[in-house]
Parts: sequence; structure tokens; C-alpha cells
Amino acid sequence: MHDAGIPVALGTDAGNPLTLHGASVFMELEAMQASGLAPRDVLVAATGNAARALGLDSTGTVAAGAAADLVVLDADPLSDIRNVRQIALIVRRGEVYTRTSWNTRAAFPTPNHEVPFVCASSPVRSPPAVSVSCSSPSLRPRPATSAASRPSPLRPAGVGGQIPRDPSPDSLREYMRRLSARPHHVGSPYDKDNAEWLLAKFQTFGLDAHIETFDVLFPTPKERVVELVAPTTFRAKLQEPPMPGDPTSSQQAEQLPTYNAYSIDGDVTAPLVYVNFGVPADYERLARMGCR
Repeated sequence: MHDAGIPVALGTDAGNPLTLHGASVFMELEAMQASGLAPRDVLVAATGNAARALGLDSTGTVAAGAAADLVVLDADPLSDIRNVRQIALIVRRGEVYTRTSWNTRAAFPTPNHEVPFVCASSPVRSPPAVSVSCSSPSLRPRPATSAASRPSPLRPAGVGGQIPRDPSPDSLREYMRRLSARPHHVGSPYDKDNAEWLLAKFQTFGLDAHIETFDVLFPTPKERVVELVAPTTFRAKLQEPPMPGDPTSSQQAEQLPTYNAYSIDGDVTAPLVYVNFGVPADYERLARMGCR
């Protein structure tokens, strides 16, 4: 896509289980570099292209009039995108922080800061789909732009002492267990149950929370076949058996079947080539072995 001139923009599924704000962005940047993009193109995808994809003109570039949110690095990201982790200074809304002062900064913004506080959305039904959002009742809400461009503080001013200053690992672990206890793909009963549970949880935090409904497209398979036709025949079951010690593996009646959600319909017959993990190095090794 990039080689064809199609703009590539950085994005994450932050808000989904195990996709963490911040850390997942670093992983995405490094994955883009590993896929073959030059570090400069990765940076453009994460800044200017991401802003354009969201229709934003106040962020994504270092220019007069743009939002003064940026980082200063100790190493050159153009030589290796992993150097974006080497953060020396952070500029947030025109204020400069060192890593130490950023990590030890006040947990709440001062009252003269206008703070959007919008929680991560979770799609629930298709159609319709539902998301849970929330905003601080004491501040004027603004539309969310993206998790990367407008990070929210842990506790906005005026919410009071109902949100812990430091999240409890035990609580987070229990929340994750609760959210992932049953299959919860879009449109499933448990995903709707999760949204309602999140709504109640946000409200106990003192947030003005509500559920919004959207109509979305969600592909599910009608037929799936993977079979070996020569020199012998074999048809894969495409179903994992229940595993001892994993209570969720037996919930097969609620699970979606295994399938490639981004694939079009089709019927393909071709020689089988094992590609290990399917990363660039695997394909380079196959090329050296004469597989084209």
C-alpha cells in the first residue's frame, strides 16, 4: 500500500484487552518498521498522516499555531524507530517536562486547564453497535480526537476522591477477568453486558456516562474450508478442543468460528508453503531457498 502511494496512518485498538495506551503505540511503530517502512515514513504515519485521517489540522506537525504537544528524544528515530522510546523532554500544551518531572507531576490538572475526559469506547451490538463514553461533570466536554493526540488525565479536576489516584493491580486484574470471562465479540450478549457493566462502573466514579448506539458492518463467515487435496487428502476441523485449566475454551456455543475477518469471499487452490511466523525475515529465507 505504501509503495503504491496510499497514505498509511498509525492506529491502535487501545481500549481492547491487552492493548495498552502508550505501550501499544511503541509496538505498532516497531511493527511498521519491521514490515518494511522506513523510519521516516513510520513517523509520518504516526503524526501527519494520523492527524489527516482524523480530519485534524491542529496536530501532527511542528508548526506555528499547531498544538504544542511533542517529545524531544535522546536518539535519532530516523536511524531506528525504536529510538522513540529514548525520551528526554516532553512538551504538553506548551509546558516542558523532563521524564522525571513528567512521572512525578501532579495527578490532577489545575482548574484553569480545560480538559476533555472521554473514556475508551467499546462496540457492543451490530447492528446496532453501542459504545460507552463518559466525561467529567465539572468540565465542559469536547469531542475526543484520538487517544494519542489528546491523552486524558487519570482523574479530572472536580471529580472528587472517587477515582483512585493509582489504579490497584488487583482491581485491574479482576476487571480484566470480568470483561473477558465469556466471548464478547461485537453483537454478542456478553459484549452488551460488558457495556452496561462499564456504564455502571463509570457512574460509580462520579462520571457523566451514557451508552451511545451506532449501526456498523461486521462480517461473519457462512462457510470455511481448509483442506489438503494432494498427494493425500485432509480436511482441517478449524476448531480448538477444550483445554484443561482454561474454562473459556469450552464456551464453543458462544464463540465465533475461526476465520479471517478482513478477507473477501473466495476459493483458492495453491501449493502449500510453510512461512513460520510470516515476518519479513521468513520470506527472505524462503527467497534464498528458491521459493518465489
